[in-house]
Amino acid sequence: MRPNKTASFILGFASTLLVIAFFIITYTHDQKVNDHTANSFRFEKEVLVVKGTASSDKISYASIQDLDLVNQVAMDDPLQMDYFNGEADTQAYGSVRCYVYVHQKPFIIIQTKKRTFVINDHSEKATKQLYTKIQDKMK
Repeated sequence: MRPNKTASFILGFASTLLVIAFFIITYTHDQKVNDHTANSFRFEKEVLVVKGTASSDKISYASIQDLDLVNQVAMDDPLQMDYFNGEADTQAYGSVRCYVYVHQKPFIIIQTKKRTFVINDHSEKATKQLYTKIQDKMK
């Protein structure tokens, strides 16, 4: 028995289209993540305004009790997304408000009397610049 040439051609063509679609979807997803700005930071005279996709906060420079730059924040329930804005439970800091690109190190820990924040920017360089600017505003 010989397979039907038309059926083989259709199956091969459909398989090729699926492979092309997979690569297009993968590329555009990665590009959207790279181009998307999940968080924004605005330095006002007395406060740092942090805006995310789901929440925002104003953090008074005078209220910051501790500021730290760390390479890892152990979450009780590890995050499985590219960026996250919201509440999370951590092993070291308890409940925190996050504005983070999950897979981008480092992270800035801002502790105030009322709440602990974990923030970072889209790159290591941008996060370190953000950290330095917060330090300067605290002086």
